[in-house]
Amino acid sequence: MGRGGNTAAIFVFERVQYKLFVTQVDLPRWPCQSIEMTGSSSDRFKQAVITTLAKRAAFRCSNPDCAAITSGPSATAGLAVNVGEAAHIYGAHPGSARYDPKMQSVARADIANAIWLCGNCHKLIDDDEARFPSGLLFEWVREHERDVALIVGKAGAKVRQRYEERHLEEFGRLSYRAERIIIDKEALWEYNLTE
Repeated sequence: MGRGGNTAAIFVFERVQYKLFVTQVDLPRWPCQSIEMTGSSSDRFKQAVITTLAKRAAFRCSNPDCAAITSGPSATAGLAVNVGEAAHIYGAHPGSARYDPKMQSVARADIANAIWLCGNCHKLIDDDEARFPSGLLFEWVREHERDVALIVGKAGAKVRQRYEERHLEEFGRLSYRAERIIIDKEALWEYNLTE
């Protein structure tokens, strides 16, 4: 940094990155140290990890008390809004929630140390680490991914069930076999009614 030249200082406050151009040598010490200043960039999640994590969570907050949808359409056609965040279970740098100094940088940046949360829940777990210990967060991830795996591709089953119930109301009380014949309508289904 030279005296008299423009110097960029990057800092993070409330998870928002700010870039400041200053012309003095001595930069003020911000109370909110940035990840760039205090932690290794190798401790941060790579974009591929963030994308995979969001998809594994079905773009829903992994906090079971929240489960907010974290991505959706923007008011601008063709764009999307994302309020989800890849949060570290064991903090990325000294002073962060649940930081473990014995952990390797590679392990800190691994998807196994990540949880997908909405912005509110991310702040909540980091501000109250005694209430949200690492073991609880790992359990949230396991439960959330298990629940997502059970429903992937199956939302249509609920719609089909509602359709069938409405469709069968027209016929009144029928046997199960008659219901299946009417709904499935296999080839020559009319002849199966006489069996």
